[in-house]
Amino acid sequence: MHMGRPRPTSHVARALGERSDRVRMFTAYLAIVAWLHGSPTFHRKVISWLVPAFIIASLFLPPATPAYANVVISGRAWNDVDQDGFFDPGESGANGVTIEVDTNNDTVPEHTMVTSGGGFYAFDIPAAPSFTYRIRQQVPSNRIATTTETRVCVIPDGESCTDQNFGSFLSVQISGTTWDDLNGNALLDGGEPGLDGVTVTVDKYNDGTPDHTTVSAGGGLYSFNIPPGASGSYRVNQVAPAGRIATSNLRVLPIPPGESESDINFGSFDLIAISGQVFDDLDSDGVKDGGEPGLDGVTIQLDTGANGSVDSRAGPLRRHHRA
Repeated sequence: MHMGRPRPTSHVARALGERSDRVRMFTAYLAIVAWLHGSPTFHRKVISWLVPAFIIASLFLPPATPAYANVVISGRAWNDVDQDGFFDPGESGANGVTIEVDTNNDTVPEHTMVTSGGGFYAFDIPAAPSFTYRIRQQVPSNRIATTTETRVCVIPDGESCTDQNFGSFLSVQISGTTWDDLNGNALLDGGEPGLDGVTVTVDKYNDGTPDHTTVSAGGGLYSFNIPPGASGSYRVNQVAPAGRIATSNLRVLPIPPGESESDINFGSFDLIAISGQVFDDLDSDGVKDGGEPGLDGVTIQLDTGANGSVDSRAGPLRRHHRA
């Protein structure tokens, strides 16, 4: 930050100084008029009436607005390729990053600008009464910031604060829905609801270990905004909740940095249990009475389609296929 002449100690001091200048200028004007056109009697009247009256009135005038010179705040947003928060040689500027300046510390920016021309920005703005400026970046949705702190510059009016640089890198975005696959066909059909509470994982190094994990919510929605992996390939999968069977599993996605893949959806369905006992109905009344023994060796058939045909497919029974 470049320093210059000392700033005034307060608004009051500067405003009173300007008031005093007005008084002196008006008094000098009256003295010149009296000397050119007046007599000694007129001189005495000016001094005894007009000047004191003006001085008293001027003390009750609203303070003059201090006239401050503009200040300059500048820097650069850059592509922090190695994600270390330092602007290293070879790292390029990042366009499209919003830079904000808050001049009164209320978290609401009074000035904004979007970086361009290689990530550069420069504000030429009126000096703030506090002489204090808070500068921060807001990155686009496809970037992750590596310098997240707010920069604070104290700048005398007419001076500048330079090299206020901000780093970020292009991210990878993956999103989709986990849903209740009521008919078990692995397709998200109309009327099938989203399913909350399903864990979704991303393995970006292809080593079988999840590097990022989230849980679906808000109607089965999930999303990732993650640093890119070296391979550029992302293995996305669900972990079906206990008591459910997945109908869609691993997805392998090649995604360049700064790009996204949506509608990566995962379905599952509930298991149900049907159990009972075959018994020897000795009195043929259709009720298992005391003393009627169980009967082994009887085949139980299941019509999972409710269509009069025995379902020969072995496997779990879906919730809506109760016979």
